[in-house]
Amino acid sequence: LFELVFGRYPFELKGDSVRERLESHLEAAIDFPQVWPQGVPRDFARVIEKLLAKNPSERYRSFRELEKELQLIQPVNT
Repeated sequence: LFELVFGRYPFELKGDSVRERLESHLEAAIDFPQVWPQGVPRDFARVIEKLLAKNPSERYRSFRELEKELQLIQPVNT
């Protein structure tokens, strides 16, 4: 979802080996754009953070929960 909206991956994986890349993934923070796109509600960041949470217990428990959260986000005038 991050990639669809912002056109790039949410974080950069570092290292040459699979192990190094996996370890960097565990510590990488989400790299939101410095300049927020006009057509994307700011509340969308909260949804992305929860979707990409490292700890599974911090993620949405179901699609329905995600859907409800997305419906609460106010559309942006374009």
